[in-house]
Amino acid sequence: MTNLRTVIETTAAPSARVVISGADGEPLVSIVVVTYGTGPIVLDTLAAVAAHTTVPYEVIVVDNPPSDGARTAEMLRDTTRGVILLTPPENLGFGGGNNLGVDTARGSTICLLNPDVIVGDGWFAPLMTALDDPVVAIASPAFLDPDGTLQEAGQVVYDDGCTAAIGGPELFTGDPAQVFTRDVDYASAACWVLRRDDFLATGGFDERYRPAYFEDVDYAMRVEQAGQRTRLVVDVPVVHEHGSAGSSEAAAVAERSRDTLRTTWRGELAARPARPDDRSAAIDNRDRLAGRRSLTIAWFADCGRRRWEQALDDAAADAARRPRDRITLLTDRDPTPERAAAARRSGLEIVVVATTADPVVQRRVDHADDVRRIRTPRRLVRPAVIVAAALVVGLVVRWLVLRSPAGIITADEAYTGIQSFEILSGRFPVVLGGTTYTLPLESYLYAPIAAVLGANVVLLKLLATLSWALASVALAAAALRLSNRRTALVAGLLCWFTPGALLLISVSAYAAYASGMLVSIVAFVVATTLIDAEHPRRGMAVLFGALAGFGFWLHPMFTASLLPMVGVVLWFHRRHIGVWIAVTVGGLLGCSPFLAWNAANAWPSLTAPADVEGTYGERFRGFFVDLLPRAFGLRDLALDWQPNGVIGPLLYVGLLALVVVGIVVLARRPGPRSRVLLPVVLIAVFPIMALFENLIFANDGRYGIIAFPFLLLAMAVAVDELMGRHTARAGGVAAVVALVWIVGLIVPTVAPLVDDTDGDPNASVNAVVDRLDEVGIDRIYGSYWAVHPVDFVGDRDLTGAVFPFWPIRFPERQRTVGATPPEQVAVLYLTTDEDPTQLLLPVEAYERSVYGDFVLYVPTSAAATAGN
Repeated sequence: MTNLRTVIETTAAPSARVVISGADGEPLVSIVVVTYGTGPIVLDTLAAVAAHTTVPYEVIVVDNPPSDGARTAEMLRDTTRGVILLTPPENLGFGGGNNLGVDTARGSTICLLNPDVIVGDGWFAPLMTALDDPVVAIASPAFLDPDGTLQEAGQVVYDDGCTAAIGGPELFTGDPAQVFTRDVDYASAACWVLRRDDFLATGGFDERYRPAYFEDVDYAMRVEQAGQRTRLVVDVPVVHEHGSAGSSEAAAVAERSRDTLRTTWRGELAARPARPDDRSAAIDNRDRLAGRRSLTIAWFADCGRRRWEQALDDAAADAARRPRDRITLLTDRDPTPERAAAARRSGLEIVVVATTADPVVQRRVDHADDVRRIRTPRRLVRPAVIVAAALVVGLVVRWLVLRSPAGIITADEAYTGIQSFEILSGRFPVVLGGTTYTLPLESYLYAPIAAVLGANVVLLKLLATLSWALASVALAAAALRLSNRRTALVAGLLCWFTPGALLLISVSAYAAYASGMLVSIVAFVVATTLIDAEHPRRGMAVLFGALAGFGFWLHPMFTASLLPMVGVVLWFHRRHIGVWIAVTVGGLLGCSPFLAWNAANAWPSLTAPADVEGTYGERFRGFFVDLLPRAFGLRDLALDWQPNGVIGPLLYVGLLALVVVGIVVLARRPGPRSRVLLPVVLIAVFPIMALFENLIFANDGRYGIIAFPFLLLAMAVAVDELMGRHTARAGGVAAVVALVWIVGLIVPTVAPLVDDTDGDPNASVNAVVDRLDEVGIDRIYGSYWAVHPVDFVGDRDLTGAVFPFWPIRFPERQRTVGATPPEQVAVLYLTTDEDPTQLLLPVEAYERSVYGDFVLYVPTSAAATAGN
């Protein structure tokens, strides 16, 4: 210990700014403060000690003389009363100054305190209590920067003698989750509480480190070598004005002291970890001293509120019983601040993730020696049962729709089937016939079915149902990425039990609608993976770009949801040029046939379509006033509110409120970066949609499919957030939500259709086909809406052409019918568009027949021949 002639005095300023009055008798604790040219901040430190220390104490200030300037002692004599002031004749350094202060101290407990540390109310008692554990030799609090951010929650010592503050710039920067009580490699001696006898028996600080740095590391390593520990105590963090004390030559002094440490502890340091390359290694380094690593996983959705809170309390109690082990609770929900603080004080580490799919989950499982998963022991409804029942109910609902008047095959659907015949004939379209965009993907998918089974209206329509089912699974996967299993179940069920107009779309063979939705959802899932990856794989980036490009080729309207996804991915990886290149290459590959077709045909897709009435503002307003209510079944085909003008709007406002809640929850929830993707997509999708003039048409609700899955995703997040406070059974919540959804939105859509069901909805089409077969006519001409359904149902035995003022989807079929004598061509109308002036022969040359909504004109010559 230091033995120099030192002046010892007690300050007694008449009008003191700081009065130390805590040691009128024998002090319990001696607070030692070492200064070296320290400014007025030491007065703030002493004032805080005087205000917040409730046990008998004394304050000893050891004022080392600076190389130039006034000593701090002069200021203390003029501004303080009751401070024991030691003024050694030479600079003893940090270690020597503290050794001198401890030699002088009368208390059995010592607190070494930097002159730039500000303590708070209740600061000392938890640190002193930690010394009740005989294994603990040093107790130290967490340190905060003056702005309240985490500066240090213990430190790690590496094999090269360097140290890193946990919560500092190198390890878990600013992470408040690191503030939990535990054993650490060492903690900065800016605030240490320890037993005086232990400090003296250990020899105090090694003065070879004079003037400063690494003497506290050396002391902590001696403590550990003796089988004791440094304990981080987080009850009351202190504020540390880091770096305000000390000299400007700190870096050189620190390097010299580190050399001393490496020389002294060469063998011990060789066994210490190297600097970590990733977060997993950083956790291993932090937990080097932990005896056993026990992980409890408690998803709120699996436990329920009471069981989840019990899991938190049990884990905290376990941490208190096992101070040498690492007890960690992994969960998807933040405890209340009070519960979290109490648990962390006991030594429990709480790790909160936004989604059960977060990579942190697997890292923590791999890190643990034992894993315990908390679940509700008995489930009223198992998720697997819910999924199976939902599949059956959804198929039954769609079967009822297919057997109702809504199951009539339309001309646009029939196009999909006829195009599959064209594909089987060797004609492979890049875009929808008669247009300059939209890939007829469903035609390619139906072609092998048509080759084996021919024309089948139900199978053709069920292609959309298959895409819808896959989209529901993909949406559940997206929800799992963003949240948890309960959210995934709810999102998948909401999508499968699609309401209103979109229920009809889910059994309609419209080209690229259901498949486009599926592709956009899969792109969303891949985008979340890319956003969360610090160094994404190039292949994943190419895949995402390809999905975005393919979605654009399927139908340009899906750009409204895909473009924001691309923007968010590129923003998060704006410094990774490789990701930009990979996404761009993938995008070009995804729509390369479309680009090649355009290049070979003088870029027809760039030609502006026919003008559609309506402004940008009218379209944007129409999405919310007409399109979305129609899509959700709250407006009928005439855009009247359902079930009435009061309940319908209220239900709609409720749905929108759920969407807003979901967006807010994701925006505010801690977790992976990808949580922002859904809010960005939902904010951007409607302004982009409004750029497409054709999207002003809202009557059939089909364009609602662009935003539909993302609205459902936000609703599912909101349901999880709101229902989670009352119940956590994933299957039960999903079942209740699905039931309410079905009763409120699906039954009103399906009930009128079921009431109108009177057999095969396509009986009229079949009757027309049968009559044409009777008269031996295989060429038909007429209304677009009548010809295409009959052409498809007639399988490859019929060839149809439409009046020239209609869109010409199949030029080859037009030419074939045009070259056929009129006496061998039947003319076909719907009852709503019949116009005999368009007949190829005089009206008296035909036999007119009506089959439901179809009007068939058969040349009398053919009819007579058939009669004979």
